[in-house]
Amino acid sequence: MDEQTILLSCAFGIPLVVIALIIGAVGFILRRVRPDLYMTEEEKREAEKRLWAEMNGVNYTDNKDNKDLHKE
Repeated sequence: MDEQTILLSCAFGIPLVVIALIIGAVGFILRRVRPDLYMTEEEKREAEKRLWAEMNGVNYTDNKDNKDLHKE
């Protein structure tokens, strides 16, 4: 590789890699801090039911038999 090719790859490649790493880090942090952004509506309802059961001292499992725990 000649000097011009190395300079061009450094000038354009490294900033793109840095930008991609920043975007990946932000996505990772958001996934940890705000998981509801990545949930489907059904998953949000299940999480809401679990929270309600936890706050009221009810033993909530993922069984479909417990539909009457939290009626909306």
